[in-house]
Amino acid sequence: MSNKQLPIIKDLAPYSGEIDQNNRWIRLSELVPWEEMERIYRTHFDERKQAVVKRCRLVMGLMLGQMLISMSDRPILEYFHENPYFQYFCGQDSFVVKADQAIIHHSLLSKRRKRLGKAYVAQFEREVLEVLKKKGLVKGKKLILDATVFPANITYPNDVKLLNTVREYLCKTILMVKKH
Repeated sequence: MSNKQLPIIKDLAPYSGEIDQNNRWIRLSELVPWEEMERIYRTHFDERKQAVVKRCRLVMGLMLGQMLISMSDRPILEYFHENPYFQYFCGQDSFVVKADQAIIHHSLLSKRRKRLGKAYVAQFEREVLEVLKKKGLVKGKKLILDATVFPANITYPNDVKLLNTVREYLCKTILMVKKH
């Protein structure tokens, strides 16, 4: 029996089977104004090269994924190839299996960040805010969020990270006292 289980890929949700509507990537994909962002995104490129420009949803989906799960360019591309829900978020209509090449080269993400600049990001934020207002998630100065979509970097008193922070502080303090 081969180690490649290609037949299972054909049955992977969300492309052939049931979509888990509660998946964070599915929910988040419904909030992003992809069409408007695509229109603005395309204005940053020469009209003669529009046919070869990667879609906004793919590039911005990867960049949003990077921000949400704190990954750099190469790891987010690996994550893309491992997670069909994230592929759905990035606009794929079928599961992409990493064969010989990634869907894009990792350097394209940094090139797009430079080309798009701060103005595009600001426009993107305004558009997302507008959608959140229309969905009733933002009212006035208050934001109502489903916390399962966003990472929570909270350190609890029984967390090993907190204990390690105290240990590091104590070691540093002991070494300072020892030197004096």
